[in-house]
Amino acid sequence: IQGKHKKAYEILKSIIPLTPNNKNLLRETAFSLQKIGRLEEAAEMYEIITTLDPNDDGIFYLLGDVYKELKMLDKATNNLVKAIKLNPQNTSARFSLAELYKDTGESEKALQEYLKITTINPNDSHSHTELGHLYSSKNDFDNALKSYKKAISIKPKEPFFHDNIANLYSRINQIAKAIKHFNLAIDLDPKYFYSYNSLGNLYKKTGELRKAIDSISKALQILESEEVNDNFSYAYTLKNMGWAYQEMRNYSEAEKYFKKAVKFQRELFGDKSMEYLEA
Repeated sequence: IQGKHKKAYEILKSIIPLTPNNKNLLRETAFSLQKIGRLEEAAEMYEIITTLDPNDDGIFYLLGDVYKELKMLDKATNNLVKAIKLNPQNTSARFSLAELYKDTGESEKALQEYLKITTINPNDSHSHTELGHLYSSKNDFDNALKSYKKAISIKPKEPFFHDNIANLYSRINQIAKAIKHFNLAIDLDPKYFYSYNSLGNLYKKTGELRKAIDSISKALQILESEEVNDNFSYAYTLKNMGWAYQEMRNYSEAEKYFKKAVKFQRELFGDKSMEYLEA
């Protein structure tokens, strides 16, 4: 994909001198620059476009997103707010602003933006999911459940949504419902290792340690396949297996998995990455 955008940029760059004030041409060029990682140049070009057309909410949204990538958060916020003022129905700008608020710890502002999105588009399943996360973090479990259920009603075949509500059910000790939704996620995507891992944690919680080990083993099998490349999750799952064996008082197996997790993480991130695993 990046190669496609690089090629597009080279073509567009040669055309710009012929029509230097062509907003659409500049926009496509800036977008290509953004996609190939030349963010400062993309921002400069988007800024030029805002002077040519100060009422284009889409440009302010794109400029805000570039500044987010550049970690220039004040400029990102200002441009996303500008996009929304120009077009209050711009849900892409609202979603980007909500993510920014969430990442900077302004959870109430993020929540309000997601609520506005779901008012504009009640079928925005991802915003309902984000609302569920935020309500859950505030221990508002009733609203969290409503949000997760709404996401599932919109996209019932999305395993991630079932995994979300299963984790919440597990948290509030509705064990049967948690198991049901973890299994639904796995049925929808047999390689969805997150649910195998979480189901293993749930079985540890209920004292069903053999089931816990079986479930975590399936997560490890998926993570060790060539089709999956998630190093952090692999190390976490190794650790998880270690804790399961420790609960069974099979300390030799527990030690084997803990050591493997530590070794793997050290190879990736250095000596201090997971010292807590050695305890």
